[in-house]
Amino acid sequence: MPIKITYWVSQLGGRLLNAEWDEFFDGLKALYAALPYGSKEGYVHEFSYERCLYILLKSQAIRCTTEDRQANGQADIVAVSPVGVFIFELKVNESADDAIDWARSRHYDAPYHGRNLPVWIIGLNFDDKTRHLVEAKAVQA
Repeated sequence: MPIKITYWVSQLGGRLLNAEWDEFFDGLKALYAALPYGSKEGYVHEFSYERCLYILLKSQAIRCTTEDRQANGQADIVAVSPVGVFIFELKVNESADDAIDWARSRHYDAPYHGRNLPVWIIGLNFDDKTRHLVEAKAVQA
């Protein structure tokens, strides 16, 4: 069984790069649902979710930056590949649409349009009580 799990997790990078959103989001939801939390952890901050996603992307050999500083703010995670740019905005107790709106209002996609690659904005919303990824959405910028 561990071989199947390893294989499944290793497919998430490909799902992202191929914009297979349903499969990618299902995989992310399963991974976040399986994460343990500390007994003294009353609230999990957005950055905790961000670090997990960063590790997943790096393990898939996807070049990415956390807190990508730009003229209008900091995008949570920007992943750049030969097939596209993926801008992740994470929220806790908001909505995936709120996350996307936040990234759009700050034009986090602007620095990446000159690359002649598709640029995606991905909004992720986590529930602070269950610590699950409860909503995810991707739109092309």
